[in-house]
Amino acid sequence: MVAGRACADFLLRQYVAPICSPTFLAEHAIREPADLLHVQRLAPNDSWWADWFVAAGVTTAPVPSDRGIELDSQLQEASAVQAGFGIAMMTPLFWHADLASGRLVQPFETYHASGLGIWLVQRENRVGVRKIERFREWLHAELQKDRQRVPEPLWEPLP
Repeated sequence: MVAGRACADFLLRQYVAPICSPTFLAEHAIREPADLLHVQRLAPNDSWWADWFVAAGVTTAPVPSDRGIELDSQLQEASAVQAGFGIAMMTPLFWHADLASGRLVQPFETYHASGLGIWLVQRENRVGVRKIERFREWLHAELQKDRQRVPEPLWEPLP
C-alpha cells in the first residue's frame, strides 16, 4: 500500500482481550464475562471494554466510572495487572510468553477487534534500502511463527 509519500505493510489488526494475574482471577472468583463488571478494570471507560462486553454476550453495559487507573501503554498495564491491581484490555499476542508461563491469564477466549491495524510504515524513498528490507522480512517471518496464536480474520485489513 502506498499513501502519499509513504509505503505501508499491513501486519495485523489490533485486537484485545481482558488479561489479569492468576491471583486476581482467583481472588475475585471470575467465572463468566459479566463478573468483570464488578472488579477493578484498568481504563474502565475505554470503549474497548464496552465493545468486548457486547462481543462476550453481556447485555448489561458497563457503568461509566469517575475512578480507575489509566496508563499509557500495555507495558505499564502488564506491570499493574501482574501486581494484582486489576484486569486490563491487552493484546494477547504481545503477552503470549507471560500467558504461556502462567504469569498472566486470559480468562475468556472472546476478543475485541478494533477497526485499527498494525502497520510497518516507511518513507517511499526508503523502499529497497537493504537494512529496512531485512527488518521487514524478519518482522513478517516472526509474525508468521505466531500465526496460530491470532484468530485468522485478524490477519486481513478491513476493507
